[in-house]
Amino acid sequence: MPSGNWSFPCSPRNPAKVREELRLLATLIPSWRARGLPWSPRSGAQLEFGHRLRLMADEPPSLAPAGPRHQAAELGPSWEPLAAEAGDEPTALRFQTQSPVLSDDHLRWTARARFGTYKFFGFACVDAHGYAQLTPAGERFITSPRPGEVLLRQLLKWQYPDNQHRGRRWPAEDFAIYPFIATARLIAELDGLTKREIALFCFTMRRTEDAAATAEAIRQLRARESLAVGRAGKARARRHALHSARARSATEGHRVVASMDDYADALVRYFRYTGLFSVRGARIVVASGREAELEELIYDAPSPSFGTPHPSKEAPLFSLDGRGGQGARSSHPIQLALGETPPVRLAQPRPLFAEYADAERFYAYYGDPSCPRLPWESPSRLQEIARTLDAEIAVLSAREARRRTGRAVLTGPQLPATLPSDYETLVSLVDRLRRRKLRLEHALYAAESRTPQRLREALDFYDAILAREVIDPPTFLEWNTWRVFLALDQAREIVPHLALDDDLQPLSPAQGNQPDLEIDYGSFVVVAEVTLRTGADQRQAEARPVTRHVLEAQRRYEHRSPGRSEAWAGGRPREPSGSGEPGRPGERAASEPVGPDPDALAFPVYGLFLAPRIHADTAVDFFVALKHRVIERRRVVAIPLTLRQLTTALHPFTGAVAFAPHHLRHLLDAFVARGLEAETGDEWLEAIDVTLRHWLAALGVSATPPRSARAMPLPLFGAPSFRVE
Repeated sequence: MPSGNWSFPCSPRNPAKVREELRLLATLIPSWRARGLPWSPRSGAQLEFGHRLRLMADEPPSLAPAGPRHQAAELGPSWEPLAAEAGDEPTALRFQTQSPVLSDDHLRWTARARFGTYKFFGFACVDAHGYAQLTPAGERFITSPRPGEVLLRQLLKWQYPDNQHRGRRWPAEDFAIYPFIATARLIAELDGLTKREIALFCFTMRRTEDAAATAEAIRQLRARESLAVGRAGKARARRHALHSARARSATEGHRVVASMDDYADALVRYFRYTGLFSVRGARIVVASGREAELEELIYDAPSPSFGTPHPSKEAPLFSLDGRGGQGARSSHPIQLALGETPPVRLAQPRPLFAEYADAERFYAYYGDPSCPRLPWESPSRLQEIARTLDAEIAVLSAREARRRTGRAVLTGPQLPATLPSDYETLVSLVDRLRRRKLRLEHALYAAESRTPQRLREALDFYDAILAREVIDPPTFLEWNTWRVFLALDQAREIVPHLALDDDLQPLSPAQGNQPDLEIDYGSFVVVAEVTLRTGADQRQAEARPVTRHVLEAQRRYEHRSPGRSEAWAGGRPREPSGSGEPGRPGERAASEPVGPDPDALAFPVYGLFLAPRIHADTAVDFFVALKHRVIERRRVVAIPLTLRQLTTALHPFTGAVAFAPHHLRHLLDAFVARGLEAETGDEWLEAIDVTLRHWLAALGVSATPPRSARAMPLPLFGAPSFRVE
C-alpha cells in the first residue's frame, strides 16, 4: 500500500550533532576506502562507525569556526556559552542509548540510521563502488561558518519523491512536494504552527500546492478548539482531526503512520537551525526581521533551472527585478489562495528534480552546496542588508548607552558612504554587523530583565511550562530559570549554557558536559540544574551529572577567597539557632564544633537541582554526596528543590522584599545544615520544606504566595519589544 505521508529523520534530532558526526565520518572514510571496506553490514565499516559514535561520549569535541550569529568573542564573557551551539557549534555531543551494553547488531543499526539521516539531507551518499562518501554539501556543512545557510539550501531542494523515497511506496503520481516550502508557507501564513498541528496536518500533504487546503483545515481545527471547553474538549477536537485524516487516507488507499509527533519535534529543531524561524510559546514562527527573506524563498517560483548548477554571484538564481532571464521569477508566482471556498489546489507547482531515480545524478544535484542561490546572495543586496543593520545598531547603541549612563547619547550610522563591492568582503561585513547587533540586544535584554515585575512574570511562566503550553518544555524550563535569576539581579555574572536564537528564545538545552546555569554572586556560586523528569529515571539521568558539575565548579573556584560571610564559618554552613526560635537561618548553634574542617578553604559552591517533584532515589544520592563525602572525599552540595519551593522562596522579592545575595545564601546554608543533621534522604526532603517556611517567616512574608493570573505561553520580554524609558 502506498504511503500517505512523508517523514523526517529523528536520529539525531539535533542538527548540530549531525555536524559533529559528519566530522567523525570524514575521518573514517579514507581509511575504509584504503582498506577496501564498502558501506555494508558485513564489511566492518558500519560496525566501526557505530563503535566510534558510542565513544564520542568520552572524546573531546572538535573545534570549528563559530557561526556569525553567535560569536562569543564579541558578546563578552557573560555570553561565551552562546558560541557553544546556538545554531553553530556544540561543546559536547554525546551518543545516547537506553542500554549500557550494545550488541554489534545494535551498533550497525545505529550506524545505518545515522547514515540514512546524512543521505536524507544530501550530506552523504554511497558511490558507484559501494563506498561511503561525503557530498560537497556535507563537506561544506562541517566547515562553513554559516552552517544554517548550508542546511537551508538542502531543505529548499528536499523533495518527495527522491532517491531514498520513491517507487511503490511514494509513487510519482501521488507525491510531488517540496516539504520545506509547503510547511514554511503554513508557518508564515498562519502566524506559526504548533508541533501538534505539524504532526496532524503537514506530513500528509503530498503536493506543494496542498498547503492551501491544509491551511484551511488548520484554521477549522483552531476554531473548534477555541469553542471547546477545557483540555478534554480541545483534545477531542484534535482526535477528530486525526481520525478524519486517517479515514481520508484509507479511502484514498494510502497508509499513514500511527504517530508523527517525533517527526514534528525533529522538524522544528532543524527548521530553527536555519535561522529563519524562532518560537513563540507553543508555536514555531518566522524569526523577527526575517519575514521578507522567507517570503522570497517560498513564494518566488524559479524556472526549471532550479536543479542546474548555480549561476555567478552577480546573477542570482532568484531574480528580484522580474525582467526574466535565467532563473527569473515566473510570471505566475505560486500563491496559497487562502480563504477560498472550497480551497483551491493551484497549478504551476515548482518542478521537482526529475532524475531522482539516478543516484549519481541526484546526489550531484542534491549535494551541490551552492545550489540554489539564496535571494540575498548578491553584492547589491548585501550592501542593502549592511546599511539596514548599521542603522539598527545605531539605535540600539543609543539605547544601551542611555541605560548605562542615564543620559542621552547621540549616535548614527558608522558605515562609510561607499561600501566594497567584493562579495566575500560584504559577507564578512554583514556577519560582523549581525554579531554586533546581537551583542547589543543581549545587553539590553539583560538590563531590562532585572526588575521585580520581570521576576513575577518569570515565576508565573513556570505554570505554562509545566502545562506543556510551550513548544519545547525542557528547553523552556532552562530558559525560564535563567530569566528568574536574571530578574533577581545582584549577581556578578550569570552564565546560561543553553543556546539562544536571534530572538533570544531557547534553541537547545545545555549539553551533557555542562550545568544548565551558573550564577556567581562573588562570595558564593550557585550551579543550577533543571529537569521535568519526576519518575525513577530522574536519578539515573540527573543525579550523577549534577554532582559531577558541582564538583567541577568546586575545582574551578577553589582558589578564590570566599571572603567574610555571616553564613560561613570554618568552611561549613552555620546552622539555625537551637534556641527554639524558628526562622533565624544563619545563626550558629552554641553547641556546634568550631574545630578544623577539611572544607575550610573551599569556596562555597551550591548545586541547586530543580524539578516538579523530587524522586526519593535522587534525594538519597544527593544526601550521601553531602553527608558522607563519597565523591573524592569532598562534600558535594546538591540541594533538591521542587519548582513550587523555588517559586515560593523567590516570590517575596517580586515586591515585598528587596533581594540581596545574603538572603539566598542564608537559605542555602540552612538547607545544607538540615541535610547534615538528617539521617536519610527522605528526612532531608521533609526538613527542606520546614526550613523554607521558617526562612520565609524570618523575612516577614507568607509561606503561601498569592496566586496570580495564569501566565500566557508567550515571550514576556523579548528583544524585539524593548521598553524605552
